[in-house]
Amino acid sequence: RYDYPAESNALTSLVNDLDLRVKIGDTTYWGNARPEEVAARLPETPDRVNTVERVYVPAGVLTPGEEIVITVNATRLRSIFIAGRC
Repeated sequence: RYDYPAESNALTSLVNDLDLRVKIGDTTYWGNARPEEVAARLPETPDRVNTVERVYVPAGVLTPGEEIVITVNATRLRSIFIAGRC
């Protein structure tokens, strides 16, 4: 769903930061990288702003039977409901 609300005076409103990553062969695609960044093979980094992520994989990258590794990394989980502090 969506992120738990941040504190009133928080510097950033993102409370829980989950990073989506897809690895195909030797190439890693990060969540929310713009298609032009992927096409230019620019270094990608995790999205530290959005609560919803998607991965763009250019056409022709996948071949039948190729292994795809999908990883969701919990960079930061601060919600009281997840931490068991409710």
